[in-house]
Formats: sequence, structure tokens, C-alpha cells
Amino acid sequence: MLKILSTALVAISLFVTGSYYLITIKKDLNTPEAMVIDYEPSCNDTTYLLEGSSFDDSPELKSAVLANADKEFLLIKDGETLHSILKAQQVSEVEIARLGLALKPYLLARDIAPNDHYQFDLVELDSTVLVQQFIIRKLDPNRVPVLYTATRADSKGFDASFVVTVTQPTIQEEDALIVLELKGTLYQTFSQIPFGAELMQRFINL
Repeated sequence: MLKILSTALVAISLFVTGSYYLITIKKDLNTPEAMVIDYEPSCNDTTYLLEGSSFDDSPELKSAVLANADKEFLLIKDGETLHSILKAQQVSEVEIARLGLALKPYLLARDIAPNDHYQFDLVELDSTVLVQQFIIRKLDPNRVPVLYTATRADSKGFDASFVVTVTQPTIQEEDALIVLELKGTLYQTFSQIPFGAELMQRFINL
């Protein structure tokens, strides 16, 4: 009887501990991460691309950000798509399709995901709402920001075509020694540093 009771207590304690860690991990995954660059602190959402040494050698990216620094980047929410965003602005189906086709060689519609950022300029021509420019800002798997900018070829809107440019910083890889103090689980240990979850996955893959 005593063994059964002890086993039950151990099982309950393991269940409670496991549930706690699952809830903690799920909470961390659902919390939007602050945008950080390398080991720099969180930066202003509009100008963060200008911070940190990683982008000192990327004048094109800095120029693209500065050109749009006065406009607010909006956050793509769950369920939002390129179509739903522009449809809410009274942009026609034909115009949305043209923009999607222009972006297609670089970015598919399904690649636009929640927590990506975007901004746009619209122009009205003969009671028709047209897209003058649409910018999508994504982070690649290595957390490197990439700007996809679709600009109308004709500023007056008569030409229906778009010119798409992709701007991203030059990547420089450096070897580094990282020393961590073991704290509880592997997840807790790697959570001590920025991008610890990604580094932990690479460590596990080894």
C-alpha cells in the first residue's frame, strides 16, 4: 500500500512539473519576441534596422529604411492576408492580383505570415484605388530583416505594372564561444541568451 501511494505521489509530481513547463514554453512561444539584432538590446520598431554593427556595411538597407522612417509599419495579424488587407482599403480584385503576381517571383502569398510587418501607399485615379507602393518586412530563418518593396512603375498610376526590389543586409558569419550556466532544462539554459531557442535546435541536431 505504501509503495502504491509513493508511486502515485511521484507520478502526480511529475505530471504537475511537466504541465508547468509545457505552459511556460507555450506562453513563451505565443509572446511576440522583441526585435533584437545580434546581442544588442531591443530597438525602436521604426529605426531598429539602423542600430547595431551588423548593418554598418549595408547602405542600401539603411537607405530603404530611412526613406520610409516617417511611416508606421503595421503588424500582420492571424488570419490577415495581402488580399484582406488591401480589400479593406477598397482596392479592386484586379489590382490585388497584379500586386500578387509582381511579388510572386520573390514572395508567395502564403509566405506572408502573422508578425510580419507591412506598410503601403495608395492613390486614387478616376475613382479607382490603386497601390502606389507596398512594403513587406520579414525576418528570415536567421532573424535577418528583409524588405520586399513593390513600387508602381508609373507614379501617376497609368501603368499597371510593379517593380519589386528585395533589400537585405550582407551576412557575415563569425565563430564565437558561448559559455552557459546549466539551469534546469535545456530550454531554460539556452533561454539565457538571445535566439537561444534556435541555437538549442542546432545543438540538438548535432
